[in-house]
Amino acid sequence: MRTQFSRICILIISFLTIVFLSCEGPEGPEGPVGPAGAAGPQGPAGEDGEDGDSGGAAGEDGQACWDLNDNGVGDPDEDFNGDGIVDVFDCQGADGQNGADGTDGVDGQDGADGTDGQDGANGQDGADGNANVASIVFDISGQAGQSFISVSVPELTEQVLAEDLVLIYLRYANNDPFEWILASGFGYNPDHILVTKLIVGEVLIELRELDGVTGALFSGDYDRLRVVIAKASTVETGKSSIDFKDYYETMDYFGLSY
Repeated sequence: MRTQFSRICILIISFLTIVFLSCEGPEGPEGPVGPAGAAGPQGPAGEDGEDGDSGGAAGEDGQACWDLNDNGVGDPDEDFNGDGIVDVFDCQGADGQNGADGTDGVDGQDGADGTDGQDGANGQDGADGNANVASIVFDISGQAGQSFISVSVPELTEQVLAEDLVLIYLRYANNDPFEWILASGFGYNPDHILVTKLIVGEVLIELRELDGVTGALFSGDYDRLRVVIAKASTVETGKSSIDFKDYYETMDYFGLSY
């Protein structure tokens, strides 16, 4: 009877336990995350992987510094140093800037005088000149671009201007043969007028347009000026007198070279 009672009690307790366990309430909210735990020890290193591919194909060679036309061949005109081999010694860089000029060196000593040469043979005697006539020729080719030129003539003294005949000729170089134009006082050319004035020690010549207005310019057409000074006693007067506008006739008259 005691055994039967014990069994009944065990059944009641089991029943109550099952009822108690099956009567759970709703699930509560999730609690906060707890603190992180301490890091664990480092694991052992893994084994090395297998070697990969050795790489791609080799690249092409670059252009050589001496290969000016990039044909890969040492051409004769690329051998700058002329040693018969085209290599890096033929590479030419860009020209550098010019360096500063150096200081002048000391002048050397004068050399010894050379020996005198032998005297040449005497020339033929020239024709007798005219002691009463003087002729002076001046180069005026460098006075182009001006309408007025001045030539210093020391032979034109006050006495010469007062007593002697003075003729002024200009050589017009554009003609072949050269044409000499009488410029004393007023001289005429197809393109312009020459106005000449004589003062002590100087000849003044002005170039004017055909209408008389100053403005024409010497353009290098006139390259020589000739001054002829003759004593008045050497000049014939009357109907047979010389025509001084004719340069060659005048030179022949006074015995002067052309």
